[in-house]
Order: sequence, then structure tokens, then C-alpha cells
Amino acid sequence: MVRKLQILAIVLCMLEYSASAGTSSIGTVSVHGNMTVDSYSVNSNATLFNGSVVQTDKSTAELRLGKDVSLVMGVSSSGTLFSDHMVLDRGEAQLNSTGAYQVVAQGLHVSPAADKASAIVAVLNDNSVEVAAISGEVAVKGEHGILLANVVPGKPRIFPAMGAASAAAGAPPAAHNHTALILGTEIFIAGLAGGIAASQTSSNPASR
Repeated sequence: MVRKLQILAIVLCMLEYSASAGTSSIGTVSVHGNMTVDSYSVNSNATLFNGSVVQTDKSTAELRLGKDVSLVMGVSSSGTLFSDHMVLDRGEAQLNSTGAYQVVAQGLHVSPAADKASAIVAVLNDNSVEVAAISGEVAVKGEHGILLANVVPGKPRIFPAMGAASAAAGAPPAAHNHTALILGTEIFIAGLAGGIAASQTSSNPASR
């Protein structure tokens, strides 16, 4: 009986070791400042595994997941990393991908619509999601892979969380011509400045 227990203990140890050895990294994250990775405080670099949770503070963090995918998390952002997608819980992230990697936010799935794209995904204060394409075209999909919209550069869009009735019905919201956020830096949509200047000119009596 004792011999059987010893053998069982050895087998369990071997299984535990095999499981540990089979855990491979999916990428790395670096920061010039402070961040938290899986509840550990980090001020330089860290290795990422499936399910790793990254939280930024006052600095942005750069994530590299193989040669085809990189992400930049904005300040005060939080996300969970997986080999094929990132779940953005708070803040914003910039996705640069040549494949099918996704950023999932509030039930919405954002990924390149073509072979290569770069886009910003931001969870806003009301839990709606802003998607702004930087280069290439990105697809925004809802439940069951239903396509809500393709977002192109210069035309950011805001989508309600998938819990909202309009998103659940698969109805894309109207386009919003507003300021898009990229890692805490404002990017002004083309034409906005020209529209303001034209408005000021028409309202100035001296110009008539």
C-alpha cells in the first residue's frame, strides 16, 4: 500500500512538472515607468503568458506578441492578454497587426479587415467603445461574428457596449466627427480646423 502511494506521488509530481513546462510565453511587455503584470509591480520588462493581466499607471506600455502583432496600452489602462486576442477592460490600446489578432472591448471585436492595419480602441466613460483606424481598414464585429462596420482612417466611430439594445440588434451607430484619442494624445480629425475657420470667417462682419 505504501509502495502504491509512493508511485502515485511520483506520477502526480511528473504531471505537475509537465504542466508547468508546457506553459510557454506569448510575448513581452515593456514600460518606462511603472505598471502591474499579474499583480506584480514592474518598472521595466516582463514576460506575458495566456491570461496575463497588464495594468498601466502614468506611463504607456508596449507589448510584443510575436513578429506580427504589437500593442501599445495607454495610461490608466487595463487588459488581459491571450495568444489570439486582448480583452481591454479599461482605457485604450493601439493594435498594430498583420494578422487576425483582435482587441475585445465591451463585447465588441476589433481586428484588421485586410492583411495589415493599425487602430486605436478606447473604452469611454459611459462604456461605449471608440474605434479609430490609423492605417488600413479594421472590422468591428458583435456577437456571433456579426459585422457592425468597417472603420477607415479619418472616420472614427463610437459603438455602444454590446449590452445596449442598438448594438445587440447589430445596428452600427452614426459616424462621429470628433477628436480621437491615441495614447492620451489628441488627434484632430481632418477638416475640423477648416470648418472652424470657415465658421469664424462667415461670422466676421469685416469679411463681408
